[in-house]
Amino acid sequence: KTIEAGLIIQELKLRSIVKRVLIVAPKGLITQWESEMKLKFDENFKLVIPSELSAFKKLSGVQNAWELFDQIICPLDSVKPIYSRQGWSNEKLQEYNQERFLDLVDAGWDLIIVDEAHKLGGTNSAVARHRLGQSLAHAAPYVLLLSATPHQGKSDAFLRLMSLLDPIAFTSEDELDRDRVSEYVLRTEKRKAIDIEGKPLFKRRITNLVSVDFGENHVKQYLLYEAVTKYVREGYRKAINQKQNYMGFLMLLMQRLVASSTAAIASALEKRLEAISGSGDQMVLPLELNSYSFAEFDEMNNSEEIDFLGIIRIKPFVSEEERVRYLLGLARSVEFEENDAKAMKLLEIIQTSRREEINPDVKILVFTEFVATQKMLQRFLEDRGFPVCILNGSMSLEERLKAQRSFAKESQIMISTDAGGEGLNLQFCHVVVNYDMPWNPMKIEQRIGRVDRIGQSQDVKAFNLAMKSTAEFRVIEVIEQKLKVILEEFGVDKTEDVLDSTEAANLFDEIYVTAITDPDNLENQIESSLESIRQQIVLSKERGRILPADSSLEPEEVRRLINQPVHYWLERAVTSYVKSKGGKAIALGKNWKISLPGVIGEELVTFSRNDNPDFRTITFNDPLVRSIVKEIPQFPEGLPVPSAIIRSVPRGISGTWSLWRVTAHGSKYDLQRVLPVFANEKGDLLHGSADLIWNRLIEGEITITAFEEASGIYEGANRRLKETFDELKSLYYKRADKERERKKDWFRMRRKLAERSGLSQVRDYRVRKVDKEFEEWSSQEETIIPQIELLLALIVKGEE
Repeated sequence: KTIEAGLIIQELKLRSIVKRVLIVAPKGLITQWESEMKLKFDENFKLVIPSELSAFKKLSGVQNAWELFDQIICPLDSVKPIYSRQGWSNEKLQEYNQERFLDLVDAGWDLIIVDEAHKLGGTNSAVARHRLGQSLAHAAPYVLLLSATPHQGKSDAFLRLMSLLDPIAFTSEDELDRDRVSEYVLRTEKRKAIDIEGKPLFKRRITNLVSVDFGENHVKQYLLYEAVTKYVREGYRKAINQKQNYMGFLMLLMQRLVASSTAAIASALEKRLEAISGSGDQMVLPLELNSYSFAEFDEMNNSEEIDFLGIIRIKPFVSEEERVRYLLGLARSVEFEENDAKAMKLLEIIQTSRREEINPDVKILVFTEFVATQKMLQRFLEDRGFPVCILNGSMSLEERLKAQRSFAKESQIMISTDAGGEGLNLQFCHVVVNYDMPWNPMKIEQRIGRVDRIGQSQDVKAFNLAMKSTAEFRVIEVIEQKLKVILEEFGVDKTEDVLDSTEAANLFDEIYVTAITDPDNLENQIESSLESIRQQIVLSKERGRILPADSSLEPEEVRRLINQPVHYWLERAVTSYVKSKGGKAIALGKNWKISLPGVIGEELVTFSRNDNPDFRTITFNDPLVRSIVKEIPQFPEGLPVPSAIIRSVPRGISGTWSLWRVTAHGSKYDLQRVLPVFANEKGDLLHGSADLIWNRLIEGEITITAFEEASGIYEGANRRLKETFDELKSLYYKRADKERERKKDWFRMRRKLAERSGLSQVRDYRVRKVDKEFEEWSSQEETIIPQIELLLALIVKGEE
């Protein structure tokens, strides 16, 4: 998705249609967007965290901080409007929304891109994310929505999503048919994507459930697990009886912690004891949190940190302190006397992978839900001589990039939390270990997806660790088997392709809660939940038929394009240009060392990133190439014309060949076309022969025999050149008309948004500003000026 978006950004920039670009993405993906735009397209985007806006405004003195940068990436949930917040006055809410939301949509964007755009569908039209989507859709003339799962079986949410693109075309679910949707949606399913040989682009996923026995060496760890599970079971029942959802969530969190590692549960128990024994502050949570589901708690918080939302500090149950003190003592005893059972199994998997891969340095990505488990594993593996790096959600962009570079080079093992792993591209690794298992299988799929990416050259192996004789293992074993059958029945690759993430999370939560609190009823709960999932998949597949069929995939056409020696052409053009300017271009194998007059120093460059990724890669969009194209010399009129024999051109093809650049100059941008013209000795224009000669010249199959006077080159080509200019002018006006209508709509929406501003002074200022811009834009007249340039001329004689 990032590559497609980057290509579109650059295409619109080359057409001079776009200057100001906004990318809105979930928080966990914004750093990936920033790095990929820079790495793959040399596009510099400013990462703006909305909490920094006030500082930007003070330092710069501007009224709207979003106008300070032309290319911005920002987190989605940080800019959505809010309508109430405990303890906030109306003035504070208004100030918050003005700075983060209204200023954003009023900042005059040319192109807005939203990643994970299905999140903008919302559960209803009043949801803040959907309101944000509506405003963003009207805040720029060009909008690009990106989603791997645009339709998750909910027609109302999909309708809201499509209405962002065209609120007139999509007003009711009756209008959601494939023909209409196809005008707005481009689609290629991941598992149907192919490479240039027609083979699947993505490798297989091989998943193994690894059962870990407590055994005689881990008796105390088993006792700890059983004791915590009993504490959770009793505490959860009390919480539900007393209608304290957040307390129930704390209990379930404790269960996930003990299933993760002794280190994780010990850390949580320590914090819990500190809170309930009076040595730490207790917390009263907002009443509205009591209505949240457990899936919503998970969605709202970063559960890698045990103290999130202060939930660890809520008021205790009666006699809870004694129970927690006992459990903490047991946990500390286990930590002191025993290695973690799963850690020993992880070590075994690492050693086995090294043997099977016949590679002692095979890269392994380990996932855990909790930082405490992460730290324990880092110590455990480093003590055994493994080079380890870590990633978690608390790390800065610089720290994350440093960790990724370390994993790509010197570190053999990366340990990442779920929050730390968001947005990672780790296709150089193909072994994943899920050290603990999230209750929602979608999260496991997302973890494996960090290595199952374009560029992965090997089948992906995933090892899912679970302790035997536990409630979790019982659930995982049954669900993994039965869910696999259901997905295969419907030809579904991943659950997230067809299921709403929150609904699925609720279903799986119910299964695990039953396994812990009412194990005798587990089988019935599993069957009921899986039947619900099956029905959701049926509905999703049925409604998903309105999405367009996969885009036409024609590997032959791709091969034809790729096999053209474009790198060779580019290399010849750049090195010849450098030499013609008095510079140096020295070949270093497949790469070059170049220097230009007036430019200090030499630069190492390559024309194919694959030849040397560390060198500067010269592409068609490189500033140097742009300057070369602008400086192509004209062929002076009256100069003797070379007479040449061109190999592989039939003898009967003789006449004058010329190369022209035709430009339609407009007020906003230029349209150009470079075309060859060939007139035979009778004066007939032969288009096919013109292209044939051009191809042979590019390949260097030419022998110059003499220089001759030539006349009538302009006259002979005039008709063809006029036709070409008329085509360009027509295309320009067609685009301009479409652009004017789009721009008018955009100004209308900007004015409406300006009218919504809360403070009257701000409102009047914004309305006047939009009106002035519209007046200036409307007064511009479009005049197209032609320019014809002769670039090259030859007298052609076919091969003798």
